[in-house]
Amino acid sequence: MGARRRGRQPRPYPWNEDGSPVAATAEVFLVQAYVSRSPEEGAALRDKEGLAEAVRKEYVAESTRLAEEVRDRIAAEQTRRQLAWQEVKPAFFALLEKERNLAQEKETRAGHADVFGQVDELMKAKRHLAVALVAGDLTTEQKDAATAEYGRLVANKRAEAQKARELLQKGLETAQKEVIDLSKTYEERGVARVDDGLADVRKMIADAGGPPETIVQAAAAKARLEAAAGRLKEALAVGSLPTMESLKQREAQIETELGQLPADDAAAKTAQLRDGMAKIGEAVSLKSLQEDELLTVLDELAELRARKRAAEAGVKFLKAALPQAAAGPGPVAP
Repeated sequence: MGARRRGRQPRPYPWNEDGSPVAATAEVFLVQAYVSRSPEEGAALRDKEGLAEAVRKEYVAESTRLAEEVRDRIAAEQTRRQLAWQEVKPAFFALLEKERNLAQEKETRAGHADVFGQVDELMKAKRHLAVALVAGDLTTEQKDAATAEYGRLVANKRAEAQKARELLQKGLETAQKEVIDLSKTYEERGVARVDDGLADVRKMIADAGGPPETIVQAAAAKARLEAAAGRLKEALAVGSLPTMESLKQREAQIETELGQLPADDAAAKTAQLRDGMAKIGEAVSLKSLQEDELLTVLDELAELRARKRAAEAGVKFLKAALPQAAAGPGPVAP
């Protein structure tokens, strides 16, 4: 018995978008009705099933190819990141030390200049006292008062210096701990970023499942794999670590800045002043233990300031780098 039409015209089979030939009976199967169990209906069903299987196999082949391609790209990217991290890590932390050294050298000069200024002020006060003591025009009470006034000056400076030393020591310890914590965090992120984003892509591939049994499943699997390829492309475009070139550029800048630092003559000048103060003290029998302690504390203050500034420079450097390390995988422009 021949085919019986329902008044609708044939239309292209929906899976035949690439222009490949399609059996006529399969092409019109969805828009024509055949007599139930007729030879025409059987032929059309067989052609339709054959076409569906061909389309399913085409989807499976394309999905398999795409999955293998994405897996290969994941493996290559992971290897690249591992090599990049192995190279960047020591260079990054070496640069961190150079940043701290630069800050410490700058602050050392500033600290020595400050100490020189305070010792110079003390030297002038002691010289003025010595002149008054040997002039002979002061009464004993006046000499005692002048000596006491100098003692109070030294004592006040010593108390202020000790307080400042305590605050600096606390600030130094806090900054040093923060450098340790931030360094650990940066290293953890550097290790984690080797697989950052890639695990998500692997999961998307796994979610695509095995060989699909139907065209709908095949189309869904292909869509998931295409999405995985897109996600991988996004991951490759995002950066998180500095490049070796940027690290070397900054290292060169630091070397230049170190070379341009002025000579530190304040420490030598301070030593001369201290010798002068000691001689004045011997000349007028005016030796103060508090004075020796003050000079020692001032030297300690200069060192603490420099070390604290170095630690703070390390904190600043690491904090600037951490947002990049958290941004995602891939190479980073400075």
